[in-house]
Amino acid sequence: MNETKAWEVDTLRGHMNNVSSVMFHAKQDIIVSNSEDKSIRVWDATKRTGIQTFRREHDRFWILAVHPEINLLAAGHDNGMIVFKLERERPAFALSGDSLFYCKDRFLRFYEYSTQKDSQVIPIRRPGRKEGTGGSAVFIARNRFAVLEKSTSQVLVKNLKNEMVKKSALPIPTDAIFYAGTGNLLCRSEDKVVIFDLQQRLVLGELQTPFVSGAWDDNGVFIYTTLNHIKYCLPNGDSGIIRTLDVPIYITKAMIAYLQQKGFPEVALHFVEDERIRFNLALESGNIGVAVASATQINEKDLWYRLGVEALRQGNSGIVEFAYQQTKNFERLSFLYLITGNLDKLSKLMKIAEVKNNVMGQFHNALYLGDVKERVKILENAGHLPLAYITASVHGLTDVAERLAAELGDNVPTLPEEKTPSLLMPPSPVMCGGDWPLLRVSKEYLKEDLRVQPEEVLLMKKKM
Repeated sequence: MNETKAWEVDTLRGHMNNVSSVMFHAKQDIIVSNSEDKSIRVWDATKRTGIQTFRREHDRFWILAVHPEINLLAAGHDNGMIVFKLERERPAFALSGDSLFYCKDRFLRFYEYSTQKDSQVIPIRRPGRKEGTGGSAVFIARNRFAVLEKSTSQVLVKNLKNEMVKKSALPIPTDAIFYAGTGNLLCRSEDKVVIFDLQQRLVLGELQTPFVSGAWDDNGVFIYTTLNHIKYCLPNGDSGIIRTLDVPIYITKAMIAYLQQKGFPEVALHFVEDERIRFNLALESGNIGVAVASATQINEKDLWYRLGVEALRQGNSGIVEFAYQQTKNFERLSFLYLITGNLDKLSKLMKIAEVKNNVMGQFHNALYLGDVKERVKILENAGHLPLAYITASVHGLTDVAERLAAELGDNVPTLPEEKTPSLLMPPSPVMCGGDWPLLRVSKEYLKEDLRVQPEEVLLMKKKM
């Protein structure tokens, strides 16, 4: 090409409609194009042939962009844009003795460490695609794979036709599953890992530690890393340390697990920034103030419930009330107001139940308050006139009883005669002026020492 002319070098054919955008990849010998035929095509720049095709069913593509440094592309279509990779940066692989099997360019390849020889073994045929919902999926047998449903904490076992064979509920809230031998799954939650037997539906083992990553050895040993160690775990539950990790950035973080295991969660709390871990440590150490702050940040119903249980154990009625209000647990609130003698708030709660048309809650609050007129009114509004008449009569509400008797006519229920019963009324609760008294704990010396930054700690270690 010069200032006046341009010559056609080659033509790449494949799109079925107008080509919208074409770009050369920054680091690979490929050309990427998109078109109004709802497809993105990848071409080999040296062989002039198509390599890959990506399609959308209902959107035409209009523009492309290639990241100048990393393996990312972006494409704009009718309803938005997508960012994607052309290939995985971490290919599927498996170790076998002194050899490595891995996948590359649709071939299974073999690499021998001793001779540094790399060779192709067999081509990989791309199987048909199956779709469905799930958080993660792993093969558990030759023709079975398990799919995690995070919303219900269940595992669906399916065959190669994507047909469900079995469904099992997991013992813990799980965010990822991994292969743990035939018929077994490794289930990872927020702060623990368990081995789950799908056949017997039993937990075979449990490990509670800040888990970073792990892999199975050929001999059935699970090797995993924590914040500061490489450890092993045997199938019988025995575990130990292989070696310590020499990473200075982990010096303070590694203390968290150690301090928690040694029974000092209140000290470990000072080193944690993750709100969920702070909440767990705060509950374990009884630090209600920190737990409230973390629960407010996360704002999940389960955390508010756990906070209410711990606050009730400590006798902190204000925090218990706040936690119950956050979860709208009006039944527990009613009982809390009853045992603390807060009759004004109990009356307000009865009015709230009336507004929400919660007849049972309204009647329970009237019973707690000993409000006979309100109980008669509730029974009358609910259509239980005989019960309303009996309640009014036995409690001495003569005017109301006569009015109800007139409405009932011949259906007035009879009351026992020549009896002198004594009605049980709710006793006057003991007024609770504040929270339960707790022992005062002096300020930890650690709070003073926390002004020392991690960099200073490293310098002191070097001097030592």
